Amino acid sequence: MFPCEHICRRPGTTLLRRGFQVARHCTLAGFDQRHWQGEPRHMLRKVHMGAPRRYDLEQTESDWAKPAENIADEGCPGGWQRAPFTESVLRYRRRPAEGGARVPNRLLDLQVDELVIEAVEFLEVHEDAWRSEYLALRLK
Repeated sequence: MFPCEHICRRPGTTLLRRGFQVARHCTLAGFDQRHWQGEPRHMLRKVHMGAPRRYDLEQTESDWAKPAENIADEGCPGGWQRAPFTESVLRYRRRPAEGGARVPNRLLDLQVDELVIEAVEFLEVHEDAWRSEYLALRLK
């Protein structure tokens, strides 16, 4: 999980520093993303915010071990990519198999909560799209 409380929190309190949230394009629920426009895109620094190593870029990029986040377009990963909700949905995810199939996950098969089912479907659609892009680039 991304430590928003360590990077954007006002010391000695549980409050987040608004200026830090704007500078990092905060994606937490309740933060108005229209404030992102307050920082010019060229002012946003490339920064490693805990993303896992990108072994597929090991030979091509210098920051493969600590890849920079695309905060200009996607915002800070703390609010969505590494948030507790995302972590809770991952246990229901079905692993991809050859040919686009998915390995059944008993937790998902027994799930009746529509929010969980839709979140997993959303995640899998994006995984499949990424996989298609990756394979298309590999074939070039």
